[in-house]
Amino acid sequence: STLNRGGSVLIPTDAAGRSLELLLLLDRLWREKNLRGSYRLALVHSMAKNVTEFARSQIEWMNSEISHSFDTLRRHPFDLKHVDVCSSIADFDARGFSRPTVVLTTHHSLDNGPAKMFLTRFVGNLLNRILFTKQGIEGSLAAKLQAPVRPQSIAVTVSFQKRLQGAELEEHERKRTAARLQKLEEKAHDEYRRRLIKEIQGNIDDQGMSDVSVGGGADGDSDSLMSSGGQNLNSNLNLSETDMTNSNRSSGGVTSSSNKRRRTTLGHLFEYYTVARHKMFGCLEIDDDNKADSYGAEIPEKILAVLRHTTRGALGGRSRGGQMIGVSDGGTGGGGRGLSDGLDRNGGGEGGDRGGGNGSSSLLALPFDDEEVPKKMVHETHSHEVLCETPLVDMEGRSDGLSLRNMISVLAPHRLLIAYGSKKASDAMRASVGETVTGKAWAPGNGTEVEASLDSRAYDVMLHDSLVGALTFHAVEGLEVAFVSGTLQRSMGGNKHKAVLHPLPGNSDRGHLPLLLSKGELRILKLKHLLDDAKVACEVQGAGVSQQLICHGADNTKPLVVVKHSDSRLHIEGNISAEYFQIRQIIYNHLTLC
Repeated sequence: STLNRGGSVLIPTDAAGRSLELLLLLDRLWREKNLRGSYRLALVHSMAKNVTEFARSQIEWMNSEISHSFDTLRRHPFDLKHVDVCSSIADFDARGFSRPTVVLTTHHSLDNGPAKMFLTRFVGNLLNRILFTKQGIEGSLAAKLQAPVRPQSIAVTVSFQKRLQGAELEEHERKRTAARLQKLEEKAHDEYRRRLIKEIQGNIDDQGMSDVSVGGGADGDSDSLMSSGGQNLNSNLNLSETDMTNSNRSSGGVTSSSNKRRRTTLGHLFEYYTVARHKMFGCLEIDDDNKADSYGAEIPEKILAVLRHTTRGALGGRSRGGQMIGVSDGGTGGGGRGLSDGLDRNGGGEGGDRGGGNGSSSLLALPFDDEEVPKKMVHETHSHEVLCETPLVDMEGRSDGLSLRNMISVLAPHRLLIAYGSKKASDAMRASVGETVTGKAWAPGNGTEVEASLDSRAYDVMLHDSLVGALTFHAVEGLEVAFVSGTLQRSMGGNKHKAVLHPLPGNSDRGHLPLLLSKGELRILKLKHLLDDAKVACEVQGAGVSQQLICHGADNTKPLVVVKHSDSRLHIEGNISAEYFQIRQIIYNHLTLC
């Protein structure tokens, strides 16, 4: 009716349980009534596509009707050809739902998820309807709309993302640039120390190899030593004049150890640090002919444009391979603060001045892409007038208070125990069913013990050993039952609060009348099974209170009739014969305790 009058229906539900059941029902309705051309059916939440795809793979866990339909018709129940599966509200809006639509979305409380946004669209239209399938959580928007007295308006807080602008964006860029710069400095510092340690260790190894080679002329030794690595700088610089004099007095064929150490040190100082072996940190060479990085990956044109724009950057000057830029945090020299532990703190210095760069442009301050623009969450509260209908179709299977009272009045129990409810609801239920319950009704709190024995004449006693030894037990439908007679006496031992049952003195036990034993209500069909086992021909006639069991004798003469009365007593009618006593004995042996 809502769709026919031009309105739309919102069904807030869960993500995978109840929503799948509703999808099957609605998709079948759309298929049988051919409603695709008139109305739309949509499932909207972030996991909608994943849920439907996963449900398609679980056909073996569905009920027999769906499985049989899949086997016979070769049509998967979760094809959902009439359902538009949308992963977001933007996806829903992009499809242009102009016709009346049924929307299934999450969450059923209306406090979060796409359901809150759809609520703001549906609640103010008199033609629409919000259909609930379960009771709302206390305090939620769904519970407010399901209240007996529906509010005229509700306040809805909507959260959405908004791009940073102005001072907020500048502050975010400043923090981001500082974090990136700190990370790059730490990485460069670790890399520099690692390389320095590796090269010093290599020079020490080369020094050891030079010490082993002895022979040839002094000039040959000098050449080999000049190319060798150095030892610790502080120790190698402490050379005395005596060492230098002794080196001049060395023989022509063999070089002394002091002379060797002197020449090794000079080679380390004047050759090892003469040529720069590594580029300064932050330098990036861009060759116009080869627009690729060191690994062969093509550099995007947008990055190249930024690099060309900052030709003379933090470290200043030009390199031989093309344009060179550096990372800087400001300053006219472009070099900024440089790096500690081995890197020049003056940065670009004079080269930066010649290049004219101000050092403010760097790879750390690249422009944002549209999808990378930082955003913040904004919360806004708006009041919406409630005009649409908000019915509840309970699909949980739980009974409300009215239906529970109706069931209790029909059952008319002797005892009633009300549990797992609030104190207010439990007390109200106990007061309303007071006249229906013939006995007592309890509504205890959680963790409270209640004495609710069904037989008020039952007592907790102990049996004396001599009495237990004289008992005779009878099997009654899986139970062992015995009749006992005795006298109660208070225990004189440790159990002062327990009564002990002792045997009767002498010959005072006079026996007892037969007792009817039956587990549950005695029925005619139970008697028929007993007589069938004893090979007695019988049949059941009538129904209800007038139901009778007719037993035939051996010669099929006049039958014996067993009638069940309302007071749970058995009345046997018939001639006195062998069959009569046989039937009575069968009943006594199985249903009475003599």
